[in-house]
Formats: sequence, structure tokens, C-alpha cells
Amino acid sequence: MPTPPKLVVLNGLPAAGKLTILRAVAAQLPSPILLDNHQLIDPVATVLPERGEAHYALRRAVQAPIFAALRGRLLAGGTALLSACFSDDDVGTGLMEDHLAIAGSDIELVWVNAVCPPDVLRARVGSETRKSGGKNKLTDVGVLERMMSATLARPPEAPNVRVAELDVSGALDESVARLMEIAGLSAPS
Repeated sequence: MPTPPKLVVLNGLPAAGKLTILRAVAAQLPSPILLDNHQLIDPVATVLPERGEAHYALRRAVQAPIFAALRGRLLAGGTALLSACFSDDDVGTGLMEDHLAIAGSDIELVWVNAVCPPDVLRARVGSETRKSGGKNKLTDVGVLERMMSATLARPPEAPNVRVAELDVSGALDESVARLMEIAGLSAPS
């Protein structure tokens, strides 16, 4: 019997540990789909590094067929885990709407905003581990400071949408356990 479809979006600022948490959750689930926001951002940033109108238009064009295919897979059953970094401005809201369209009205969407004290985020962004990680990750504390002044996006209420917050400032295993609880996920026995 297939697992009822579920889309879990972990939205938060850079260095919140979104991908690390989602990887640990994915390791406990049977055949989850894990999509990191950088898998969508990095190819676009290679061509259009400035985050202007053209960048976001290309990003939405690139992700549209990916999201359509993801929706199709979810309708067959299973769980998808996505990382995101959306604020409540026009750009973030537009990108969030694309994520909401994956769920439509027939797939359960669990939207979780990762929260973390600013001093913890600053330390993580400036860490040598992050700077030497080899991925296109934010390492500029000044950019993080500007991002921290925004409010994280929250989807509108809908029967198939649950919204929660997750404190990600503590130990990884605590964040993983709490996210699994929030999302109603359990490891197979």
C-alpha cells in the first residue's frame, strides 16, 4: 500500500541547517524524495548571478517542470522533503506559491519555518566549515544581516496545509525528531 502523499518544506535562513536536518530525516524514511533549494538555485546563478528579475524568471522556468514531475510522483504516494529560503516579500511569496502548487489541494503540505537565534546563524555562516564546504553557500555575514530583517514566508491557511515553527539552534537529533513529529513522519519498524 503506497504511503499517502506528503510534501514537507523546511523554510529558513541560510545556515539554519535545513539540508542537514532533511538529510537525516530522509535517512529514516523509505524512498523519500529530497530536493535541496540549491539544486534549483545554483544552475540559474551560474548563468545569472545577480538576483534580479531575470534570475527569478529563469529560476521559476527551470523549476516548473521539476515541480510538475515531483507532483506526479507524490500523487503515486510517498514523501518529498524540500528546503527553502523564502521571506514574505514579493519574490519569496511568488516562489512559495510555486511550492504550494506542488501540493495543490490534494497533497498534504507541512510547511515548517526553521527559527534560530541570530548569534547562532552568524556563527554558522562565518564558520570555516561552511566556507570550505565546496558548495555555493552564503558565507557573507553582512548579507545574512540584511536577510534577518525580513520575515519568513508562511503559506495561507488551507485544509491540506499545516504550518509550524522548528527551533534549529540545538542538537541535530533534537531537530530531526521534532521535525518528524511535526510532519507526522515515522521510521519504518
